[in-house]
Amino acid sequence: MDASIQYLDFFAYWKDVLLGQNSATFTFSNLLGSGNWSQITYYLLSPFNLLVVFFSKENLNTFFDLVVVLKLSVAAMTSTIFLNVRTKYSLKKWLLTLLALSYALMQYNIAQSSNIMWLDGVYLLPLSLLGVYLVTQQRSRGLYLLALSIGFGLIVNWYVGAINCLFSFGWLILEICLAENITLKKTGWSILSYAWAMIIGIMISAVTFLPTVSSMGQQSRSGLDWSLMTNTFRGNILSVIPSYTLGATSSPTNVSLFCGSLVLLGAVSLFFSSGF
Repeated sequence: MDASIQYLDFFAYWKDVLLGQNSATFTFSNLLGSGNWSQITYYLLSPFNLLVVFFSKENLNTFFDLVVVLKLSVAAMTSTIFLNVRTKYSLKKWLLTLLALSYALMQYNIAQSSNIMWLDGVYLLPLSLLGVYLVTQQRSRGLYLLALSIGFGLIVNWYVGAINCLFSFGWLILEICLAENITLKKTGWSILSYAWAMIIGIMISAVTFLPTVSSMGQQSRSGLDWSLMTNTFRGNILSVIPSYTLGATSSPTNVSLFCGSLVLLGAVSLFFSSGF
């Protein structure tokens, strides 16, 4: 829905900004005129969006489709690099290609092909995970790769960039658990290197993120309803049982879990089976 009613207008506005016909800081394209920086850093800072200058406003649908294809193609490339290095170049080419295409064309990417600003995080995630792996292998280049991929991810879209930050921490724990000949010293070095890389990445992103925080703080929807933080149930917790069906949706008083939750729970439980 958002792609249908908003994004093409955003790209038309961004085209004007890039051609010097509108402003990135204050624009009358937004209601009666206001700051627009927070919208730009959320929707428009992907490097692929620079291509909009080559398309007329009547052909923005074509531009939109092209950007989706390009982002998914880059996701296939970065996942290939990650899988190749992470498996120490042991995968056969046909399997490497199949896995990379599976990552690029997974259901999430297809479902979010309308919210294309989130796809930048998809093609950057394998680089961040590769950086984490190299850090746990005591390779200094992993620190730089992790810092740059995290920093760039927060710049092009701070929301999905933050999700990549959380995912990278979980991957750090996994890599430490899988590492061979792990020692307390190596673990400490990996954690400190990871933390330093994340700090550098966040500092890199501050060039766009700090103005974004300031911009969002001046908008009418910037407040927080603290009553939402109260420790109480807002509905019947047993509502999860009838809502565990394909196509069910959540509401403020009824929760619908992901339909694969039981499968996921069973897969994790399998590893705790003594017969496995």
